[in-house]
Amino acid sequence: MERVLSKLKLGKREKKKSPESVPSQSQPVPTINSSSSTNRTVPPFPDGVKVLHDRPDALVDICFVHGLTGDWESTWTAEGHDEPWPKTLLPPPLKARILTYGYDAYVIRKSVASSNRLIDHATNLLHDLAGERAGDTKRRPLIFVAHSLGGLVCKRAMLRSRNNPEPHLRQIFECTKGIVFMGTPHRGAWMADWAKIPACALGVVKSVSTDLLKLLGTDNETLESLRADFAGMTREQQLGSSTFRVTCFFEELPLLGVGMVVSKDSATFEGHDPITIHANHRDMVRFASAEENGFKRLLGELRRWVGEIERELGAVHGCLKSLAFPQMHDRSHNVERAAKGTCEWLLRHKTFQEWTACHRGLLWIQGKPGSGKSTLLKHAFNHRTRASASRKDTVVLSFFFHARGDELQKSPLGLFRSLLHQVLGVAPDAVPDLVEAFDKKTQRMGEAGTKWQWNSNELHDIFEASLPNVLQTRQVWLFVDALDECGEENAVNLVEKFKSLLQSISSASRQLQICFTCRHYPILHLDRVLRVCPERENGEDISTYVKHQLSEFSSRAPSTIPQLITDGAQGVFMWARLVVKQVLDLEREGKGLGVIETAIRHTPPALDELYCKLIEGMGPESLKLIQWVCFSAWRLRTDELPWAMIVDPDGAYKSLDECRRSNDFITEDNLERRINSLGRGLVEIVPAGRSWIIQFIHQSVKDFFLDKGLSALRNISTPIDTIGMAHDRLSKICLRYLVMEEIVQAGPRAVFADFRFWQYSIGYWGEHARQSSSQEDLLEFFGWPSNAIVERFNAQESYGAETSLVHIACQEGLPRLLRAILQTASQADVNLKNSYGNTPLSLAASNGYEGIVQLLLENGANIDLADIGGRTPLLEAASEDHEGVVQLLLEGGADANLTDTGGETPLLRAAAGGYEGIVQLLLEGGADANLASTGGKTPLWWAALKGYEGVVQLLLEGGANANLADTEGNTPLRIAEEKGHRGIVPGGMDGFDPHGSFAEWAARNTGPAPVADASHGEGDVKKERLNLVVGIPQCWGHRLPATRLAAGMLTLHFPSAIPLPSNNNFGYRASPTSHTARRKPASSTRAVHSIICSHRSGLSSLSSMKGWNCRTGTTLLVVWCMY
Repeated sequence: MERVLSKLKLGKREKKKSPESVPSQSQPVPTINSSSSTNRTVPPFPDGVKVLHDRPDALVDICFVHGLTGDWESTWTAEGHDEPWPKTLLPPPLKARILTYGYDAYVIRKSVASSNRLIDHATNLLHDLAGERAGDTKRRPLIFVAHSLGGLVCKRAMLRSRNNPEPHLRQIFECTKGIVFMGTPHRGAWMADWAKIPACALGVVKSVSTDLLKLLGTDNETLESLRADFAGMTREQQLGSSTFRVTCFFEELPLLGVGMVVSKDSATFEGHDPITIHANHRDMVRFASAEENGFKRLLGELRRWVGEIERELGAVHGCLKSLAFPQMHDRSHNVERAAKGTCEWLLRHKTFQEWTACHRGLLWIQGKPGSGKSTLLKHAFNHRTRASASRKDTVVLSFFFHARGDELQKSPLGLFRSLLHQVLGVAPDAVPDLVEAFDKKTQRMGEAGTKWQWNSNELHDIFEASLPNVLQTRQVWLFVDALDECGEENAVNLVEKFKSLLQSISSASRQLQICFTCRHYPILHLDRVLRVCPERENGEDISTYVKHQLSEFSSRAPSTIPQLITDGAQGVFMWARLVVKQVLDLEREGKGLGVIETAIRHTPPALDELYCKLIEGMGPESLKLIQWVCFSAWRLRTDELPWAMIVDPDGAYKSLDECRRSNDFITEDNLERRINSLGRGLVEIVPAGRSWIIQFIHQSVKDFFLDKGLSALRNISTPIDTIGMAHDRLSKICLRYLVMEEIVQAGPRAVFADFRFWQYSIGYWGEHARQSSSQEDLLEFFGWPSNAIVERFNAQESYGAETSLVHIACQEGLPRLLRAILQTASQADVNLKNSYGNTPLSLAASNGYEGIVQLLLENGANIDLADIGGRTPLLEAASEDHEGVVQLLLEGGADANLTDTGGETPLLRAAAGGYEGIVQLLLEGGADANLASTGGKTPLWWAALKGYEGVVQLLLEGGANANLADTEGNTPLRIAEEKGHRGIVPGGMDGFDPHGSFAEWAARNTGPAPVADASHGEGDVKKERLNLVVGIPQCWGHRLPATRLAAGMLTLHFPSAIPLPSNNNFGYRASPTSHTARRKPASSTRAVHSIICSHRSGLSSLSSMKGWNCRTGTTLLVVWCMY
């Protein structure tokens, strides 16, 4: 637009030649070919995207888009400068890559004017930007700064990108965080019809393009439609919790000889206050110095936006970390890929194709254990992932439950953490509630994972709420494997949640498909669910697999063996796999075909029966391996298992060196062979992150051993007894390892790095002991009453110095061991403190062991004995949310108001943790709701800080003073407001002073002019009014300076017609010099109430006096100020 305006300004009266009429290197003189008047040389134009500045730590891309007849550099270059200011002024303060976009928007030209329309320019902008941002920067946040017509180009580009079928073009909209409009004519420019500009006013013109000129008319329908569509889009973004920023700048000065090109009204976008720049339309984007106010205002907006984006990116990154867990993908990686030529039947299956074709569908792959469900689902998942690889309008999610894995691998919490991690990674704008929840939790409680954990129901609700946002622009495919491995109740509940998700999605949204695998049990019946049963369909797959595995064997001696195995499998891949292994083992042993075929025919058809046959003749070492794989707290690594296997629970070896020299020690080079031999093919070594771990080959194997296998191995009829005996053995193995000579001598720093099994042993011996069939015999292991072995533990800093076996029994939760100690040793001191000052009772209380707490109290434990930090057992239990222990201690006479060295009470700790049940118990047990810590922070202060509305209500009902401020003057409401906890409002806290000095606030904001003026130190009080000096109660004003301001606030102005009590005291002892006052009986306050109700001259009705509160004794001063 600049050049058009320049020509209009010069016109015919200008004697100088137009710059465009002077030949130059960048704009050659047009020539006309003598043989053809239509063959012209079109001058080159700098179009596309140009990088003005880049930096390695760039967080955003800022793209500048010029206006009508502008240029990608000259538009942004001040007169007398060689380079555009976005290149010279912006880079230092912003972590951004600076781009500029050029397009041929010359509506007049001496040669040939561009015929591109607005939509053409917008489309080119999308394609050029997508090309420039390909690779690592394609998901980088994007900001546009657009001048004049460039703003219209950006708006059209956003609308075109928003629902574009091409993922790379739609991604521009998804990444755009805002647009700065600079002199953009949202409602048209100053001329009613640009197309009527006489050619003579534009100089020597050979070609005029009128499309863009017509668009800029003030009554243009296309322009109005563009404005309305863009406004609707921004509203939808805001309603959808997405942040789309808009800032509008308008020119303050007219263009010389032309006037205002774009009026303030036209440059303003609905709902956004425009910002002025003291320049004309052309110069408003040509900054010569960083000191110019216009530049400062623009930079201020960009800094704010980039800062917000940086915080958002930080929150997203932190949220991703809080959701992730190390084993999140382990199971999916360990599921075997489909053998070549197998699983393809599923993709062709009529039911599967029906599922893929419907708008919303739930598919259940329902089969026997070992029928290949996991491999089948992985194949379907990989197929969908490959099909969607080049499409950004599809999100493919997956989770593989793993009952043999860690807790998160077999729980709904792990499922929703993984699913939301995947969604947040590809569509962060779709889950704003998730990032907001993470932000609030982090602010309230601290670091995720250490100070707080995600909750399964919370994450499910967020996932359900986020799906409609995702489905606005993407179809979603969800694959969940082994639902039965997360527990019976969880499996049933999750299926119901899947059905609910599908039913809640609008028919206008994109496609949502859910596929899960599960055994026939525990889900017995589902209505309107598509099903595929693998064991009925996979006969050919099993045949293909068997032939492939036996290819070399069959080539040497063709036989019926592959068909025998296929027929015997009855659709169960696991059966075929195990029998194939047997066949190959027999073949290596040199057995003939007849012997092998006979062995196959005698193999039990059911998996359990097959497992029983495989474990026949297993010895003690095999039993130990099976026990470790069944009951280890985590899946043991290959560098841990040899020590777990060699250490003898009866203490045969005293040192690790003896263990290593034993013939039974499993070395690294024979580990795999040894595992295969001892495990009879039922145990495998699989990768897990950077390690290798040991596990059963299939969940059905673990189910078998827990149900009957271990009992069979030990000739015990009761599986529960077998489990208890196994834990007893494993706990003693851990304890024996911990007292090996090398470990005892190594010291605390070396044990973790040098002894691979130490971390497991010290961390889980107690857990195994808690589940063991016997704890009493640990007395013999520890040599009680000798403390020698305990002192070895202490040398490793596992427990505090001076720790006794009583301490250990209480810390590890071993009530039978503690009872045995108390019964056999009269010298057991239940009040003995270790080096940290911990008593056995405090250790039991902090861990929530109710039975041990009760036992200690029955045996004379001092209930209020504190540690070196002043923490009592009650404070420990309240801090950890152990409600049952708190109740036991209170019933036993614990003092609820004892404080630690920081002045913190059990009630304060419970309030800070949001533990409503414990807060209620403590208040009922006599806890003082107003006892503050050394920083002046009360329980109510902490509850308000963290936004625990239920706790706030309980504390107020329990007598908490809502206006006690901390040592920095912050009241609970002030701190709640700062943290954005809107649920905690003054209406919920009677007498709550939002600013810590309510009288000052009321006088300044709502009082009569004389009082308000006086509160600011201005104006004199009218002397004809009766002056009464009263003290301000401490709960209203914590620090009022003894200045004219305070004096103005302390003076109560009342019409002289109102009679006052002779003592001039309204419930508070008056003092002109002190700003604190002692509350007198409520009758005095009621007297004031009566006076005001009877004499309303000059006052509003009592009901409208917001500051009056009889219950908290608000003074007349506040009532008057609120009038």
